[in-house]
Amino acid sequence: MAFGEAQFLASDQPTIPIKPHIVARLYGRAIGYAGVYAFYYYFKWASIRQFINFHARNTLEVGAGTGVFTFEVAKQLAKNAKIVGLDLNEHCIEIANEIVRKGNFKNVEFIQEDLRSLQLRDKFDQVLAFDVLEHIDDDMLALTAINTVLEPNGLLIVSVPTPLFPKCFGKAWAQAIEHVRDGYSIEELRNKLEDRGFRILRYNYYGKYCASRFFVLSPKILYLRIPYTRFSLQRMEWFLPILRYLALFFDKPSTDKRSVGLAVMAQKVGDTTY
Repeated sequence: MAFGEAQFLASDQPTIPIKPHIVARLYGRAIGYAGVYAFYYYFKWASIRQFINFHARNTLEVGAGTGVFTFEVAKQLAKNAKIVGLDLNEHCIEIANEIVRKGNFKNVEFIQEDLRSLQLRDKFDQVLAFDVLEHIDDDMLALTAINTVLEPNGLLIVSVPTPLFPKCFGKAWAQAIEHVRDGYSIEELRNKLEDRGFRILRYNYYGKYCASRFFVLSPKILYLRIPYTRFSLQRMEWFLPILRYLALFFDKPSTDKRSVGLAVMAQKVGDTTY
């Protein structure tokens, strides 16, 4: 499956504006299913995938939503490994379970539960928290809950926005997607993780400011109408792959703080619990 194809399974209106669906599927497999509005997903996946242990026996993703990244991980997990996606939103869980059925995923399970009050009986080798902490007022409580469900020396893979996120995408957009804080610096995130029994092993930034601005402007450019005609550049959907690869070319994961996203691999220190 190409990136984003799992989400396509549960959609009557594919993210790529090409019909009929069989043509959309061929197009998606060639260049990926996430359209121009989802460039940020590509930035993030390129950064976080290098930290994920695909041989982990038992993985939990918190704040999984409809499973955009859950299914990407599931496709690459080793034999007999499994991943559990957790989210509080009932509708998201319904969509994710529909994808599980339609895609015949045997190694994925979704659970509706609040991260801040986890009551899971299982322990996990790694926990994934992609763009979750910035939505939670008490992020320390969330980190405490994650610590309790991790095995000793288990891994925590986190992605968060940096303070540049609202400057790049706009404060109104950040509020619309319910961010309760602008973002985290590596220093702030390190302090919070260490306070809750984790140590950072590796980190990188993604979504360099110039590449992210390119992401913001691309849809506006594509939807411009060509002067003195009835056509807009939206008709040139074949141009999307070029935009995507160009954006990724400018956005190699690095330690450049002038970025809108931060990815961290941390490890639970021994059998610490809170």
